[in-house]
Amino acid sequence: DKADGTYPQDCNNFYYVCAYGQSYKMKCAGNTAYDVATDSCDAHSLVAACGGKRPSQDSTIQTPVTVVRDKFCDG
Repeated sequence: DKADGTYPQDCNNFYYVCAYGQSYKMKCAGNTAYDVATDSCDAHSLVAACGGKRPSQDSTIQTPVTVVRDKFCDG
């Protein structure tokens, strides 16, 4: 079983959240990826896991997330 937390999947538009023994597959909207640094979905060009780089001034594009119950954290 995985500890509670957020588990990004490299440079993808989905990631997993484990909380209280439940797991959820989260999907970023459009052509965005989960960014560990901002704990949100953002453009690939701004996400380090995608080879992107954050600008000196924050320009995070926070987008809606789709939540789907998943068994990722179950073992």
